[in-house]
Amino acid sequence: SRSHPNPDKEGKEGKESKKRKSAVAEAPVVATVPLKVETEAEGVTGALLACFADAPPPEEATHGKGEISFECSRTPAGNRVLTGETARLDLSGEEPPAEAYPFKYAIGMYDPQKGRVVLLEDNGGVFPLVRTIKGLGGGSKASSLTKDQSRDQLVSAFGSKRVKKTHQERKGVQLQQDSEDTIADIHETLTVKKEEADAAKVQMGVVEAGVEAPNELAPLPNLEATAVNEVYTLAGLLSDEQWDAISDKLLIKIAADEEASKMLPSFCRANVGAVIAAADKKAKKVQARLLSYVAFLIFFHNISSRFKKDAQVLADELGIPLPIGTHFLKEFAVRDGNSYTKPQAQRDRLLLHLTTAALIFSNYDMHLDMLAADVKIHPDRVGAYFKELGAKVSKGTTQRKSVSSDEQATAAAQPIYKVTLTLPLVFPKRSRGGPK
Repeated sequence: SRSHPNPDKEGKEGKESKKRKSAVAEAPVVATVPLKVETEAEGVTGALLACFADAPPPEEATHGKGEISFECSRTPAGNRVLTGETARLDLSGEEPPAEAYPFKYAIGMYDPQKGRVVLLEDNGGVFPLVRTIKGLGGGSKASSLTKDQSRDQLVSAFGSKRVKKTHQERKGVQLQQDSEDTIADIHETLTVKKEEADAAKVQMGVVEAGVEAPNELAPLPNLEATAVNEVYTLAGLLSDEQWDAISDKLLIKIAADEEASKMLPSFCRANVGAVIAAADKKAKKVQARLLSYVAFLIFFHNISSRFKKDAQVLADELGIPLPIGTHFLKEFAVRDGNSYTKPQAQRDRLLLHLTTAALIFSNYDMHLDMLAADVKIHPDRVGAYFKELGAKVSKGTTQRKSVSSDEQATAAAQPIYKVTLTLPLVFPKRSRGGPK
């Protein structure tokens, strides 16, 4: 049976109850998070750590108001994804890669078997959860809104005329300020980029169109040289390791074989005798390698504009050493999928290196006619590449010899193009790239 309350006793108990409530109110409030541990498919029990970076967490996640459930799964790529939902929100987030953060959270759980708290391994990632508001009906989900977008919608739906006007004015001022800041940033960036580009041009010898200066695609000349042989050097063509990769005996051996020598470019066949006749052994090795390099450049120039030859194929088919073939593919070609192409800039660079090598080999005084025939380009055009190096090109004529009256009747004067490099260097006015 239920006893009747005693008024006097009830009054005393009420006062004591108020005191107890006051004491409870003064105690610090500790937020707790309900945790339900489940076993994953792999048989691993653990806990996950999530955060709400875009807004405060929902009440369901901090005060236990209402139900919230989470599910952890893996994508086909193996990344863990945490999803959850409340009565109003859908939550989702993917665990970022470990290298994205310089820190790691330690999560501990009580192990009843060990009787102590243990740290969980491989569970230190933080899932940044993004919330989306569940749509009205049909289970559809609304797109995630930024803070500014949410404010715009709230003002538009519930704001008075005065509030809407104030909001638009503030928004206009902010947009104007953002626009001014953006323009200032762009101006600063372009200024810095221009200064960097100008400094790079000076360092590389690149100049504006219409100015007399070295071609940026050619080997860099020494503009302070006091002697002709100091303007262009072997180091400007290849590194010491690359020069060592070229045999100093192969060209002479090929030239000694009548049939094999026919494979050599005419410029090389005509000048191999000078290599053999060289008295100084060191100079002989240098000249042999330099003339071989000229032959390799001609071989590479004469292959089609699009080709499927890697460095090994160049070595097997054309005899170009692997380090040289690799260098050619990097400097004088562009990779396009499984093949290579030779755009105009790369062809210009190759011909400028070829004419430089030929000029050094010939001691800066030569005729270019045979070289033009080897690369299948008109001598006038080849002469233009020599002019890009600061050399002078002069054209004379010579009468072909004939042994019969018929040949004499058809004989014609052939031009002979002579190239010399003298100081001071004289460069043509040009636009960027090769000769136009």
